[in-house]
Amino acid sequence: MNPDDGLKNFNDIVNKYGQQMVLFNEAETRAKIIDYILRESLGWDEGDIKREDHVASGFTDYQLVIDGICRLVIEAKKAGTYFDIPRTKTSRTLRIGGALSTVPNLMNALNQVRKYCDDIGCKYAAVFNGYQMIIFSAITIGKPWKDGYCTIFYSLDDIKDNFSLFWNLLSREQVKGGSLVKYVDIGKSTLTFEKPIDSIHNADSLWTRNALYTYIQPISDLIFSELLDEQRTQIMKECYVFDRSNKQLGTELESYFVDTMPHFAEQYRVKEFTEREKKAGAFEKDYLSKTQNKAKGSIIVLLGGIGSGKSTFVHRFFKVVLADRANLLWFYIDFRKVSNNEQEIENFITKQMFEQWKEKYKQKLDPELEKNGFLVPSDNLKDFFSKLFGLLRTMSFSITLIIDNVDQHETSFQENLFIISSHLSNVFKTVTIIALREETFLSSTRTGVFDAYYIPKFHIASPDFVSMVLRRVRFTIKMLRSEYLQYSPSDKDNLMKYFSIIESSLTKKNQEARKLVNFIDSISVGNMRDALRMFNYFIVSGNTNIDEIFATYARAGSYQIAYHQFLKSIILGEHKYYSQEKSHLMNLFDLDTSLTDSHYHCLRILKYLFDRQNKKSDIGRGYVNIDDLISTADIVSIRKEVIRDSLLRLSHFNLVEFDNQSRTNLTFASYVKITHAGRYYLANLIYEFVYLDSVLIDTPIWDSFLRTKLQKLSIDPDLAKRLERTEIFVNYLKQAELLELKEHPEYASSDFTNYRFGESIADRFPALKKKVQFKASII
Repeated sequence: MNPDDGLKNFNDIVNKYGQQMVLFNEAETRAKIIDYILRESLGWDEGDIKREDHVASGFTDYQLVIDGICRLVIEAKKAGTYFDIPRTKTSRTLRIGGALSTVPNLMNALNQVRKYCDDIGCKYAAVFNGYQMIIFSAITIGKPWKDGYCTIFYSLDDIKDNFSLFWNLLSREQVKGGSLVKYVDIGKSTLTFEKPIDSIHNADSLWTRNALYTYIQPISDLIFSELLDEQRTQIMKECYVFDRSNKQLGTELESYFVDTMPHFAEQYRVKEFTEREKKAGAFEKDYLSKTQNKAKGSIIVLLGGIGSGKSTFVHRFFKVVLADRANLLWFYIDFRKVSNNEQEIENFITKQMFEQWKEKYKQKLDPELEKNGFLVPSDNLKDFFSKLFGLLRTMSFSITLIIDNVDQHETSFQENLFIISSHLSNVFKTVTIIALREETFLSSTRTGVFDAYYIPKFHIASPDFVSMVLRRVRFTIKMLRSEYLQYSPSDKDNLMKYFSIIESSLTKKNQEARKLVNFIDSISVGNMRDALRMFNYFIVSGNTNIDEIFATYARAGSYQIAYHQFLKSIILGEHKYYSQEKSHLMNLFDLDTSLTDSHYHCLRILKYLFDRQNKKSDIGRGYVNIDDLISTADIVSIRKEVIRDSLLRLSHFNLVEFDNQSRTNLTFASYVKITHAGRYYLANLIYEFVYLDSVLIDTPIWDSFLRTKLQKLSIDPDLAKRLERTEIFVNYLKQAELLELKEHPEYASSDFTNYRFGESIADRFPALKKKVQFKASII
């Protein structure tokens, strides 16, 4: 039904009965007026309406039910029962415990229907006498129900004059979409939330760097970072990992993350390839075949996730794998170094090519060019390279152009760049390699920027994290033993001891080592740039207690870096207090208080996706239709704005992924699935003492007494105080969950909302507390 038909039918019933209505008894009011308005004006099906249903405190007149859940209980009164409601010109919203409390017959009716709602677990109620209608929230959280507000339609004329609002609030279609939440509760919490950290004056305080920071930082900058420049070619040769996380590893190392091919791989004929010490498998074979065709340009697409090592692969491919090929020229164009000005793309590419020509090739090739009479001026670079490359091809040279880091620009910029790259490839007759994230490839293919079916596409999986870090740690120890790093003997000894401890901590077959590897593998989700950044945080962080590590090592002859030590360093970095804006890790209990008062919607989405991770969809296993997720939430009156906000929060920290492969663009996404990181948070991280102890200070809390207590305890680093504040926090989470479930009894009937996260966390905490205390006692 549409609202135009609804208004017409409403006018028909008013015109039909007119002044007779005042004489109707309750049965006539219900049969002739209320039933008709519900069905013919508001679109409720007969099957949605339950009448005279027995509950503990009596019989409900009407229950309006959608998907098996009661959305609204209506108490009917005869048309002759008039409510003397105080009327204002500016608002139809009044506080129940205010002036309305002086209208006895209305208050009796409100109280009666409120009891019915309590009995059956329905949040919203209405009283309707055929003329006047009052809609209110019968179950509230954190305050008495009379402190709540109600929405009033004062008369049939008022309904007629404001039928759009009447429809938007009470029609079946709108109620299913969450209109009662929006109009009655105004979609906003009545609780006052604040974060404990807001009351700490030095919330941005930093830890002093650890004792070895001065010596480690240069090593970190040199070895534990990108290895693309010429000065690090030897490091890249020794530290490059061709063990990819999509391959089975040997018994020495255990990888938890598996970087699978993208879901569109089969559709667009994306190939995987295997690397060896001086080989690049199918990629190398395809590339070399294209260099043989000197008559025209060609494009190869290299796909990989964020931080999967596309740039490193390309540099190694030319510097190591193809290092012996003297007549190969390659130009690497890094688009991190250019503005978003689309007009400058071609100039930027040719200028970068010219700088690299002068730096790498000009001096060596100038004699041969002079012999062949090459005198083309460089004032027009496009013409210069077109003629230069034409001559070089006759001399059996092949030329390659690499376009990298395109993804960091706006979509229109990327699309323009692809068009220009294709044009230059044809003009210069080069093999052009374009390195892309999967999301960029997919969106560009769908917009038709290039025909993805006829361009060779290769997917590079992320390196195995442990292999990557261990190679760099071992290379660091090798460098410390040499004369290359100019440190004093004692400093070298300390650094070698420290990195040896790290190496053994990663390779030992014990629980702490497995947990440590599992954590980084899971949280980085194949982003090796992030994984290295997290590792760097640990090795230089003031939260890493070098003195304690060395003291234990001296006493016991060995040391195992504990999972909780690593976790704390990654969560806090150089900061004393956790802040989600500055951390690699998400606070799953955070919320936007303008949209919701629940700490659990992000966790509910993760659990919902986790339960469906093996279910097949149109695009692959584990992908859930976002519209289905929103509809599931709608059934229990969780608005789509809340779900969208939660999905974007989760995506930002890579706990979920969308089918368009974007972290920020939900508009063009149709499906979502849980990532390895999301599973790790759900199964492990939310139960960890260090995680709970860290994020509590940056969590919005409505209990002002507990919030003040947490703030005071958060200043003290003593373990006993940390355990005390964490226990307070987990009990608050459980209390908040119980109150939420009381306010929303419909949550119990949905598998989206019926899992009790707060209760589970709080119930596990006593055992966790004993474990933490025991470990502290034996150090």
